Amino acid sequence: MEIAKSKGPNEMLTWEDVEKIKYSWNVARESMRLMPPTQGSFRETTSEFSYAGFIIPKGWKTFWTVHSSHKNPDYFPEPEKFDPSRFEGTGPPPYTFVPFGGRIMW
Repeated sequence: MEIAKSKGPNEMLTWEDVEKIKYSWNVARESMRLMPPTQGSFRETTSEFSYAGFIIPKGWKTFWTVHSSHKNPDYFPEPEKFDPSRFEGTGPPPYTFVPFGGRIMW
């Protein structure tokens, strides 16, 4: 409310304002974790690796799903629960929260 009261009738929020409303930003991120704006993306493997007993050769195209990270209980305990506090402090480990399909390297 402090930010809203400090604005004029037609004055828009600035990035500095958004950075001050940490809980609201955590709510937005948790919303995107549960219902991401993209379902996943194709990636080209940069090296050969093994997955579930299969060898995936370098250069193959794979499809990574956002839910494979966002709903992983190793990174997000009780993954179906709405909990904005997950993003307090340092938040989740890198590449576990990627609602817009961040770069993944294998």
